[in-house]
Amino acid sequence: MKPKGETENMMNEKMKSNSWENKTRNELNKYVENNNYSTKTRTGIMAPFNDIKRNYDDMKRLKLIGSDKFFHCKGNYEAAKRGIWGKTVATTMSLAKEAKDVFQYGFRDSSKDWRANKRGWDGAKENKKLLDACPTHPKYYK
Repeated sequence: MKPKGETENMMNEKMKSNSWENKTRNELNKYVENNNYSTKTRTGIMAPFNDIKRNYDDMKRLKLIGSDKFFHCKGNYEAAKRGIWGKTVATTMSLAKEAKDVFQYGFRDSSKDWRANKRGWDGAKENKKLLDACPTHPKYYK
């Protein structure tokens, strides 16, 4: 294999086409355009529960690498947009999930998930638009 040769160029193109930038960004943007649930106004305990569950199910169904923090943020954002009960349900569900996940994935991942959840709650409280509160790119979730 020669440096800057045909094989290296082909491998670079292959890695580029599989990168987060190309596949995940396009898929998440398409998903957000076609699935705007944040405008729904139902209240009660089941509505925010369904917001969290639907986002979890969507994340699992789409299998987009690096998108889990976005779905954490989005689910909590949508639930918190429903008011105090929405945020209470979202906080309770998130706390239970992260308490369980800390043993499976470690403290570091759980704390990042928690910060993504908080970003969603804060964005809803500040009345931000979904993508302003919950960007699709994982680099914004530290």
